[in-house]
This record gives sequence, structure tokens and C-alpha cells, in this order.
Amino acid sequence: MKLLATRRGLCIVAAGLVGICWLGHHFVYLDYNLSRDEQMADFDATIFAHGKLFWPLPKFWQIHAPALNQIFMLPIGNHEDWISAYLPINSLMRMVAAFLVPPSLTSPILVAVGAVSLWRIARRLWPNSPSTWAVALILYAGSAQIIINGMTAYAMSGHLALDLVLARPVSA
Repeated sequence: MKLLATRRGLCIVAAGLVGICWLGHHFVYLDYNLSRDEQMADFDATIFAHGKLFWPLPKFWQIHAPALNQIFMLPIGNHEDWISAYLPINSLMRMVAAFLVPPSLTSPILVAVGAVSLWRIARRLWPNSPSTWAVALILYAGSAQIIINGMTAYAMSGHLALDLVLARPVSA
């Protein structure tokens, strides 16, 4: 318990979370995005990585577009271009991460950012209670929701990490 109240313990837990989530993506999900939400996050990230806001659909396919999977696609003109109807922040984070690491590491890294941020929040709220910092970290790291979402391309890991990074203590 004392180790988890230290920066060293925090680094061990954060690195462990990255490893567990990344390995889970590869060995549980077999590197496959199961849902359309995940597919669209990677689809948009690929478009942005090519320096485009939309992906042009070849002329031949434009007449066949109604037969293609258009779920969550933003209708643009007469199917000249494709882009998802999702907000782009998750895709932008995945694109930026892809310049440094495999895109499948984006969510695991965001899970680790969330762990660090939560630990820092616990330190601010309870400055004289290292055991509380450790408990907050244990509960976060042991949460199935944290682990499972960290294995996917869903935006939830990013939402939580961003919320925790931007959290400010309430003044009395």
C-alpha cells in the first residue's frame, strides 16, 4: 500500500495499465475494432493523417454508395467524399499518437494519463492521507470499465483522461 502512494508506485501502475490494455487489444480483441464507433475513429484518423478532412470516394463507387456501409457516415453531396459523423477529437488523438507509437497504444496511454491525473487529484484532496491516494489508484486500475475501454478505440478513455486532467478542486 505504501508503494502505491509514491511516484514510483504510480509509474509502475500506469505502465502496467498500458501493458494490460495494449496486450488485451492484441490478444483478446485480436487487433480488430468490433464496433462501428471504433472503426470510425480509426477511419477518420487515417483521413486526417493523409492531410485531408474528407476521403474522396472514387467515381465508380459513388453510384454504388447506397450499397456500402453508410452507418455513421456524414452525407456529403452525392457521395463524392466520405467522413464519419463523429466529433473528431478521438480521431485526432489517434492520428497524433500514430506518428510516435502504434495507434492501438492511444487508449492505453490515455488510461495511464487518467491514472496519473486521478492520483494527483487524490493528493490535492487528501494531502495527509497517502493510503487514500493508493486506494484511489487501486480502484481505478481494478475497474473493468477502465481496462476494457482501454483495449478499444472508443473515445471513453480519452474523455475520462481529459476530464481528470482538467479537474480543478472546488474551493470552499
